[in-house]
Amino acid sequence: EGGVGRQFTFDTEMKLDAYKLALPQDEDDSVSNVSGVFADEDDSDFESETMVSPEEKFFAEVMDIIKTAVAEQKEIDGTLLMVNDTKLCYEMTTCDAVKAVLEGFLSVATDAGDSSKACVKAFLTTTKKWRKLLQKYAEDELEMPMLQTVLTYAKEHKQVEARVGNYLHGLYDLDFLSDDTILRWERRMLNQQKKGSLAEDDARMLSGCQDLLDMLKESDSSGDDDSSSSS
Repeated sequence: EGGVGRQFTFDTEMKLDAYKLALPQDEDDSVSNVSGVFADEDDSDFESETMVSPEEKFFAEVMDIIKTAVAEQKEIDGTLLMVNDTKLCYEMTTCDAVKAVLEGFLSVATDAGDSSKACVKAFLTTTKKWRKLLQKYAEDELEMPMLQTVLTYAKEHKQVEARVGNYLHGLYDLDFLSDDTILRWERRMLNQQKKGSLAEDDARMLSGCQDLLDMLKESDSSGDDDSSSSS
């Protein structure tokens, strides 16, 4: 009986060894490795999705809406509805909306090429034709965020920086920026300059807007002279 039991055990072990040899090498490791690859890819995709904030998605979608509308000459009212629906979908503020629309106009401008003259012309043309989009969200208290939007964009795009004063002048002529807002920004920059804390890129913006600033101050002084003479 002992011999038979040992033979059975030996035969069984041989069969088990043969079965193991028939299996693909490192099958378990291969399966786990493959799963790991897919898991890593899925995790990477998930992380890239979660890294994009709702605000970034909103700005990107509004920019796409505006650039498509301008390129395809879509109806302004329909485009306005799309922008507003996107604002509501992402629960953005009116300030976010006006900055996103303005960035869309600036993006259309830089798509015109590397020529600073062509870019500012495209911006002014687009803003005049599509001003209704800005008017929907533009409010007096949002003038400074609008001004800062142009300056921030100019710091990142040399062709806009080269004529940054023309962009602000265009918004001033269309009543989106007041002289008070522009001159208040100048006083803030000059105050920082006096303290020695004015950033280099802000100094370039100040220099680029000098002609506009001089014109506004001259206009203000002449207006004061007229009022004093009439009294």
